[in-house]
Amino acid sequence: MKKEEPGKFPYTRGLYKNMYNSRLWTMRQYAGFTSAEESNERFKYLLDNGVMGLSVAFDLPTQIGYDSDHDMAEGEVGKVGVPISTLNNIETLFKGIPLDKVSTSMTINSTAGILLAFYIVNAENKGIPFAKLKGTIQNDVLKEFAARGTYIYPPKPSIKLVTDILEFCDQNLPNWNPISISGYHIREAGSTVEQELAFTLANGIAYMEAAIEKGLDPNKLGQRISFFFNAHNGFIEEIAKFRAARKMWAIIMKKRFKAINEKAMMCRFHTQTGGSTLTSEQPSNNIIRTTIQAMSAVLGGTQSLHTNGFDEALSLPSDDSAKLALRTQQIIAHETNIPNYPDPFGGSYIIEEMTNNFIENSFKIIDEIDEIGGALEAIENGLTESNFGSNPGGMATTAKKDGDEWIINGSKMWITNGSLADVALVWAKDEDGIVRGFLLEKGMEGFTSNDIHGKLSLRASVTSELSMVNVRVPDSSRLPDIEGLKGPLSCLTQARYGIAWGMVGAAVDCYQTALDYSLERKQFSKPIAGYQLTQSKFAEMITQITMAQLTVYQLGRLKDQNKMRFDQVSLAKRNHCKMARDVARTCREILGGNGIMEDYSPMRHMTNIETVFTYEGTHEMHSLILGQSVTGIAAYDS
Repeated sequence: MKKEEPGKFPYTRGLYKNMYNSRLWTMRQYAGFTSAEESNERFKYLLDNGVMGLSVAFDLPTQIGYDSDHDMAEGEVGKVGVPISTLNNIETLFKGIPLDKVSTSMTINSTAGILLAFYIVNAENKGIPFAKLKGTIQNDVLKEFAARGTYIYPPKPSIKLVTDILEFCDQNLPNWNPISISGYHIREAGSTVEQELAFTLANGIAYMEAAIEKGLDPNKLGQRISFFFNAHNGFIEEIAKFRAARKMWAIIMKKRFKAINEKAMMCRFHTQTGGSTLTSEQPSNNIIRTTIQAMSAVLGGTQSLHTNGFDEALSLPSDDSAKLALRTQQIIAHETNIPNYPDPFGGSYIIEEMTNNFIENSFKIIDEIDEIGGALEAIENGLTESNFGSNPGGMATTAKKDGDEWIINGSKMWITNGSLADVALVWAKDEDGIVRGFLLEKGMEGFTSNDIHGKLSLRASVTSELSMVNVRVPDSSRLPDIEGLKGPLSCLTQARYGIAWGMVGAAVDCYQTALDYSLERKQFSKPIAGYQLTQSKFAEMITQITMAQLTVYQLGRLKDQNKMRFDQVSLAKRNHCKMARDVARTCREILGGNGIMEDYSPMRHMTNIETVFTYEGTHEMHSLILGQSVTGIAAYDS
């Protein structure tokens, strides 16, 4: 293995040759209290005790664009940070603080442009030129959709605002980092190390692509992008994670975005110790946890660091707690000799193997996200969440390559005609995590099917469980030119399209059965079809059926043009299932007592339709898909 040196591509061992021997990391403590006045006092207290940079926590109304006196802000003002509604609030927050000498980080996303504008105007009013302002705004909206939820606008308009800020800072604020792409919140939301890396860097890719499309130079913008990672309890794992992040981003910038400027390939990041690891029981134990986490960040080569106060699981940190958190960093910096050695764990078998494994596994996730269409598309389709119920990417069935053959293991449930079919199409993940399709023939050794009995619905349709135990198939049984999620996702879309048509057919049969019956069945000397209430029911049913027919006809046209979208199909599946159930129910009523007899179809259709509400995506799931399509907001993200 070629020996890597700190300060050289791909920067696994650190961004700079001498690392902290040349300059210590920035000790940046996060703070924000109930008022701008209290927060200002805490900032001055921290600066007096050796803090090198400020980090501002804003309250929830500020984060999502509400003034403190707005009705929607009631009960939330000042709870998780400082409330900022006006320029005057910003002036109070930074009163007496030299903005040309202190760097400021602001954890703000959806309203990042507004808060940055306040900060700039405040500096301008004090006669401080733009060029002397140093700091960072988080401005990372994509992770809000995936992990935090403080978004205002749909994903695509949000990206537009992000890139507008990138462009403004590129032209006006030469020493300001216009974005800090955050894995911290993804990890706090419960991700693995690999997911934290993959989702964070995938978001970085999405921002770079949007910026380049806007006309920004990746060689210039790359020097201004920063990242924000979590330091959790896994000491060794966290060190390896930080090393992996640097190497991955360097590779992404060089290979994907063709960067030639070395500084544009550098993954600069801030680290915060794990908030979710703090406990309210025995809070003094948090001191040890925070110290270990801080050491992993330093040994992993962070550029700035925040250490949590030990009492943060109970309340906003006290003065003493905040001071102790800062002293933790200072002791590591000045009393341990750790900063004297760039990447001191480099070369360790465990560290190097773990770093490489993180890189490999995280790139697999990024490849999967690319298959979907990138981070923005993944967020819009609700597929970023690990083990999402309708996500084929979470499948457990595996395919292992063995010479010219594949070995398939796993099982599939609710397979229509599974025991009758001569050939089954089975989706499985290979050893690289790539989803592939295989054709399995009936009678293959290890391939069995068992019918599912006891159904009260769709009884005419045989439903089976397929089981694969070391089933060997030749490579020729693999579907050619189909890799990744697009294959199974396209199958889902086609299946839902077929259901939409099927529901029209069921409704038409119920309607015609009830109409024929109503013309023959006489009550009070005339057919029941002649009564106003009956005719009203028929009028409503034929209207709904006709609209459903027009919908599937249009979907068919779009399908022929290769323009049919998954959300359009969800609309049809959802609407037509409900329409058909309502029609079947109404027709059963028109049939009276005969409506439950085998001689008439509505009751049979009604029973079958109940099942169709569930399979190929529940009625509720399609409601959420449509809701997301309309609003741009995934209701299942938090």
